[in-house]
Amino acid sequence: MTTKNYLALISIVFILCPFVSSAQFNNNFGFQGSYHYHPSITYAQAKERGMNLKPWWRSDIGIYMPFASATYTHIYRTFDNAGNISTINSSTSSVAFKPTFGMCEGLFCPIATLKDKSMIAFAYQGNFALGKFQIQPDQYGNPGGSCSVYEAGVALSLDYKLGVDAQLDSKQRTGITFGAGFYPNMLLSVYQNNGGGSVSFDPFVKVDFSFFLGVCFKLKTMVIFRNGAYLQTDANSDNNSYTSTNPNSTSIIGSPSFAVALVVLPYSWDWGND
Repeated sequence: MTTKNYLALISIVFILCPFVSSAQFNNNFGFQGSYHYHPSITYAQAKERGMNLKPWWRSDIGIYMPFASATYTHIYRTFDNAGNISTINSSTSSVAFKPTFGMCEGLFCPIATLKDKSMIAFAYQGNFALGKFQIQPDQYGNPGGSCSVYEAGVALSLDYKLGVDAQLDSKQRTGITFGAGFYPNMLLSVYQNNGGGSVSFDPFVKVDFSFFLGVCFKLKTMVIFRNGAYLQTDANSDNNSYTSTNPNSTSIIGSPSFAVALVVLPYSWDWGND
């Protein structure tokens, strides 16, 4: 599958995430009672009547910025007259991800409301980002340059929520969320006409800070324990001694990274004051 096909698939999955979530979490999840929804019924009216809340009343959308790092390795081999490897030279350096564009959208669904009005919830956040690694030249013929990177994934977590977005109550003004889960994600990279990537399921922890200023905003923070490959052009890139027809190989292996997102909950303007 070509890089363009991968990107098309990522875009389709990212666009479909909100629709899949809304279908998965039906009206009977999290709050008691049932009703026939009508668009004129606001959040405040629904809660006052003991009705269930529509899933998208807890949705958010905003800007996603990963601050990833990785280890770049360039391996250069020389061969003898018989075609066997005679020497293996390598150059290794750390590289930092420079985002140029990122977006996210998320949703949470209550599992249990606790006595202190806090909440246990299931949450997902779909992320998409474009960026690059800047590779430096080395003594083995690598001229350096930009490595384009595409990241797409869905962060799935179990959360403990306290405050404004736990109660959907604008009177609370602030809130905080602690969570942990797994991040199924796809990484694709292009460097010097070589393309590659990986699919991985990385664990992560997160802390979200919520505040209400007319609508509810969240500053989301994630630590992703990543070890997937952004790029790996040759099976011999682990410095082994197998023969190869290509003297060069390149790998960019991810390391634990940090990401932030600033989002708004667009339906929160209608949250009630209990």
